[in-house]
Amino acid sequence: MDIKIKKIYLAIIFVSGLFTGCKRPKPYAKRVFVEEKSHILKKRIITFTSGGGGGHVSAARAVRTILQDNYEIADVYMLRDVLAPLDFVKQMTFEYSSAEDLYNYLITNKYVWFTNTLCDYGKYNMPLKDKKMQKLISDFLDLNPPDLMISVMPTVNNSLLAVAKKRGIPLIIIPTDLDHSMFIIGLKDSPLTYELYRYIVPFNDPDLLKPLDPVGIPSQRIVVGGFPIRQEFFAKKNIKKLKNDFGIPLTKPVVTVLMGAAGSSATYDYLKTLSRSKHALHVIVCLGRNEALRKKIEKIKLPYNITMSLVGFTDKIPDIMAMSDVLISKCGTVSVMEAVHAQIPLLLDCTSRALDWEALNVSFITQHGFGEGVTDLKKLDKLLDKYLFDREFYERCKKNLREFVKPRFADNLKQVVVELLVQAQSYKLAHIKN
Repeated sequence: MDIKIKKIYLAIIFVSGLFTGCKRPKPYAKRVFVEEKSHILKKRIITFTSGGGGGHVSAARAVRTILQDNYEIADVYMLRDVLAPLDFVKQMTFEYSSAEDLYNYLITNKYVWFTNTLCDYGKYNMPLKDKKMQKLISDFLDLNPPDLMISVMPTVNNSLLAVAKKRGIPLIIIPTDLDHSMFIIGLKDSPLTYELYRYIVPFNDPDLLKPLDPVGIPSQRIVVGGFPIRQEFFAKKNIKKLKNDFGIPLTKPVVTVLMGAAGSSATYDYLKTLSRSKHALHVIVCLGRNEALRKKIEKIKLPYNITMSLVGFTDKIPDIMAMSDVLISKCGTVSVMEAVHAQIPLLLDCTSRALDWEALNVSFITQHGFGEGVTDLKKLDKLLDKYLFDREFYERCKKNLREFVKPRFADNLKQVVVELLVQAQSYKLAHIKN
């Protein structure tokens, strides 16, 4: 399709999107806590997440695992459960589809230009609907009053912060990207002087912190707390037993191809390339939710030196990474951070243009010596020469991953939650007196 035609189609969709939304005051607000607050002794926490991609869901799951023993947790899909009246795709398709469905379709099929354009629309249009967003969030909180809110969501944090201040509710913002651009949209126009919020950054890295300067978040509100990684990545693994359980040869290097929870057509291209490798390899292919790829991949004829395991959507990614010697992945931040914490050298798919907010991930792993980007599939075998069979280089890469300072997110999150809940009590008492 000609690029001009693409732009015309998108312009029509986006202009239509400007005039949709919020026709009814409370069409989607619903209860997420079953019992009334008076019957619950635990503090209540709402984690706002998104079904666009797998990263936000994974982060929300990490938060739940860390806090669920001491708090009552509810995971809420912000766009589906709260802001649905603003979803122009949902309204234009009579609720058959949604903006998150469209996003997942685009990234699965590597329609990068469309994906970037769709997110640019959200980036510039969502702040225009700030008042409507605040109204919908307030309606939702009327039914579900929490003691604390956590956001692993982009584009909505300005509205969330404004509502949090009005109601005196603590808020923790946890970006799921190293590039914070989608998470700080509109924040400079929010009440940044509000005491009861924290913005958690993963590492004390100048390149990651610098974009926050123009926003004006006070330094005392920023916490270097680590990345929201599931606790399974920190558990000790018996690699030999895992390989036996998964039916993976003990004598071959293991290359895992993981293109995100939604899956990607690029998975087929990488396996096809690996099937022509001169090396003896075992390849673990993670399909994610893209089961349509299974039959296509099963048709690839593998030579005697290449063996393969096909894995559908699974919660065993920590085990799979533990067995892997090299990970081939898309540039998504959560997959990259999981590999960094699992200490696996990374080869990131750069055969097409990266999503705007994921480009930083490639430079991050390259600068720190964790891996590099794959710009041409023809070069993949040479990269494997270096990352698998040059033992000196491989051990240096592993050392870089091992020695990189990674704050323990679980410990820091617990501490921040406790501090904010204590401060919230004092904050409420002070406002009652006034």
